[in-house]
Amino acid sequence: MVKKTSDIVKSTDSKALTLDNVQTMVENAKNEIQEQAKISEAEFKIEIEKLRKELDSQAQNSQASFMTILGIFASFISFLTIEFQFLKYLENIYQVIGFTLILFSLLLSFNIGLDYLIKTRLNQETPKPHYWFYITIFLTFALGILFIFISSNH
Repeated sequence: MVKKTSDIVKSTDSKALTLDNVQTMVENAKNEIQEQAKISEAEFKIEIEKLRKELDSQAQNSQASFMTILGIFASFISFLTIEFQFLKYLENIYQVIGFTLILFSLLLSFNIGLDYLIKTRLNQETPKPHYWFYITIFLTFALGILFIFISSNH
């Protein structure tokens, strides 16, 4: 509901609506608006800073994910190329199985190391892999050595 000028004049009761009173009211309103603008500006800067930090952390997470995927791809390609080179010279199936298991355990270890390296560089929490993961790597490596040892006896 919009007040009419006559209503404003009536609501001032004993105060006379003079030029000085109007100027004072305008100044008070101006000061209030400026004060609110300063508060809004400070809140705006705080919000911008929060958003900037959030964007930086998302960019770092994206970079870490990209580097991890690139590392997994590189280790998989390395695994295949080394495996094909070994297959040319290995004659015994036990040797093939042994070297494959050893390379696979090294591949898993490389990926753990790469993940750790990337996350420590980006100051992120480094979640430790479950101990079953370490046991799997160790058993795979040990089985590979066992198969190579068996192949040398045959």
